[in-house]
Amino acid sequence: MKVNIISLTCCAGCVSSFLNAGDALLEILSGDFEIVYSPTFIDLKEIPEVDLSIVEGGVRTVSDEELIREVRAKSRILVALGICA
Repeated sequence: MKVNIISLTCCAGCVSSFLNAGDALLEILSGDFEIVYSPTFIDLKEIPEVDLSIVEGGVRTVSDEELIREVRAKSRILVALGICA
């Protein structure tokens, strides 16, 4: 499963906590799971098409709105993560 991790207007704390879950996270995601896009962790400019996008943060700017629309169009499943998502 190819995965994007997207941060809108936020502190990136939710994704960092999610990825720091260690063994518990690996157990849950023990299948075919590849993070292919995450500005916090991977230097990739173009958002690829994926099976799953995990989005944290809120839509607070025009740029956020454009980004979330592009992410939705390129994702089979979209999940909002965190208290401000």
